[in-house]
Amino acid sequence: MRKSLVALLAGTMAALAGAAFAFPNEPDGFRGLTWGQDVAAIPDLAYTCWQSPSDESIKTFHETLDYKVYERRDDELRIGSVLLSAIRYLAWQGKLTGVIVAFPPGEKDNFLKLLTARYGKARLERREGRTTHTWSGGKTTMELIEEFKMAEFRLHSTQLAHEERKTRREYSVRRLREKESLDRKAVEQGEGF
Repeated sequence: MRKSLVALLAGTMAALAGAAFAFPNEPDGFRGLTWGQDVAAIPDLAYTCWQSPSDESIKTFHETLDYKVYERRDDELRIGSVLLSAIRYLAWQGKLTGVIVAFPPGEKDNFLKLLTARYGKARLERREGRTTHTWSGGKTTMELIEEFKMAEFRLHSTQLAHEERKTRREYSVRRLREKESLDRKAVEQGEGF
């Protein structure tokens, strides 16, 4: 009896864990591209950066971590009836890791209807002028974000995003230690005083 109960509980936990990490029709990429695909093999990609050219520190930070943003020259800027402002492809270490789809905020409800019909109901979160609908899966995490006068649909590889965050943390710790070392030397040796 006890072994049966343990087996039943283990099976139930496994089923719940699987359900928590999937949603209907969960994609493994976007528009025929797959997460982890080498961006050099994707036709018609052009390097860009979503920040303004005057914000060189962000561009430098991204490039230091081998993080780049691309656009496809012939992308159809439409999903269903929703006209899009832009589609940006995110690459980390030369691999496709995510996509950001920008669209007019007035189209959010139409876009949400399309997403719900395709992927099921999302988890809703509201905080400080920002509304986020999230679909979390084992392969892909998707967010529909509305914030003030901006609306975006973000998709990214769940696994690659985890690896990227780990790399960013390691980079930040390394930079902090370098800064502390330089400051300690300046104080000890009187440099710059």
